[in-house]
Amino acid sequence: MKTNKLIAAGAMALSMAMTPVASLINAMPIAAETVSNDTNHAYKAYQIFSGTQAADETGGILGQVVWGNAVNEETIKDALNADNDFNSTQGDAAKVAAALADNNSLADKFAKIAAANLKENAPATDIAANAESVELSAGYYLLVDQATTSDQVDVKGLSLLQVTKKGDITITKKNDKPTVDKKVQDETNESGANVTDQNSEYYYNADHAIGEEFKFQLTATVPANTMDKYNTYKFQFNDTISTGVDFVFNSDLKTLKGLSIKVNNVDKTNDFSTVVEGKNLTISVDNLKYLVTNAAEETTIVVTYTAKLNADAVVTNVGADGTLGNNNKVNLVYSNNPNADGEGETGKTPDETVFVGTYKLPNNKVDQDKKPLAGAKFKLQRGTEPNAEFAVIENGKVTGWNRTGTEFTSNEDGDFSVSGLDAGTYVLIETEAPAGYNKAEPTTVVLTADHTPSTTNKTDNSKVNVTLKVKDETASNVTIVNNKGGSLPETGGMGTTLIYGAGALMAAGAAVVYVTNKRTRKD
Repeated sequence: MKTNKLIAAGAMALSMAMTPVASLINAMPIAAETVSNDTNHAYKAYQIFSGTQAADETGGILGQVVWGNAVNEETIKDALNADNDFNSTQGDAAKVAAALADNNSLADKFAKIAAANLKENAPATDIAANAESVELSAGYYLLVDQATTSDQVDVKGLSLLQVTKKGDITITKKNDKPTVDKKVQDETNESGANVTDQNSEYYYNADHAIGEEFKFQLTATVPANTMDKYNTYKFQFNDTISTGVDFVFNSDLKTLKGLSIKVNNVDKTNDFSTVVEGKNLTISVDNLKYLVTNAAEETTIVVTYTAKLNADAVVTNVGADGTLGNNNKVNLVYSNNPNADGEGETGKTPDETVFVGTYKLPNNKVDQDKKPLAGAKFKLQRGTEPNAEFAVIENGKVTGWNRTGTEFTSNEDGDFSVSGLDAGTYVLIETEAPAGYNKAEPTTVVLTADHTPSTTNKTDNSKVNVTLKVKDETASNVTIVNNKGGSLPETGGMGTTLIYGAGALMAAGAAVVYVTNKRTRKD
């Protein structure tokens, strides 16, 4: 019997996230003098059918098909006769092979039946990962993935391959494993409203004030021709927010505010299990197939929920080459072995990470001699609109916004910086000057953060450049000067002269009154 080469440029990972049974057998007979492989799994190749090569020059035809040396002929015939799709073949190897031609679903099913009916200690040819070549006799082979699927992205599976003398086949990894993505809302204006109230887009990074609500979005895609290979398809989001971010709950303090779960644009929120433990959110369903109309079609699952930054949020200072410090990530756990019994085995995607920034406004209070000045009180206004809100500040950090806000005071070093701000325009309003000093005029400042938010590009999504402008001039901090108020000169000043003058006039007036009265008495 002619010997052919099966060349592995990496080991084959077949079925769902790799090349499935159907893609290798749907155009049988497949002529393959060499079979190249550019994937990264190791396999065992079990001969399911054997036969003879055609003698003509066209080649690629396998005749006189019989059961191969790895299959338990008795049990596989019983299994095929009990199956409605195969009972017409009466367990005849040639008829089964013919039935598989151009039939994806039957190829998938037959691979599972064959795997369940191998001989005990069936002979197999090992195909090592990255093996350059391996020799296989002509026939049909069941390729069984030897990968350990725990915590890996690829999907484990089975495939059938026909080895004959003519033609080349290259087996390549297909992008048919589930994917997951995470994005965060960012506002498009400086109104001060929660971002969830606006028609904002989702990006791979954003910036927000502490206490300001916004939404995260999780998006998973299960490729077409994936779930239909499984009896049940487990599906689970594992979402983690950073220490500086809080989940926002409804008034019952149990359900997530703004939670929405849509499967192919249909609301399925109540069909998923949602569990929050600390900073971890798990959203899962035991069998995603039940939630779709056609399991063979591509399926998209979109989750949104509300969150906010808290006082533990990492704050970025003014300057270049900054970092958005509050990272938030998600991964996806999904069924990845359609051949396993029951719930089966699962794989996990790599983490996808987004970043949420918040900034510090550096403020200094000095006197006319540029010396630090303590005791000046301020309020911080967000925006310049007449109905703008004021910051509620505790220990130098914003905790919220309302119509009155809270005062904050410069310390002995003159510092009255504020942390936890979004990029935007602010007005520093001095409400009370230190004793003996005049209040300064309101100062308008602008914090600008260049973090290049993108809906498509994740590269360097933690980088940010923060700039500050004070009264339209670029600055490294805000410096507000208090001048001393007016005082009475001790001697020789105009004030004393005016007082003396007034006293003299009063004395002269008294004299006039006295003289007048005296004259009146004489008259």
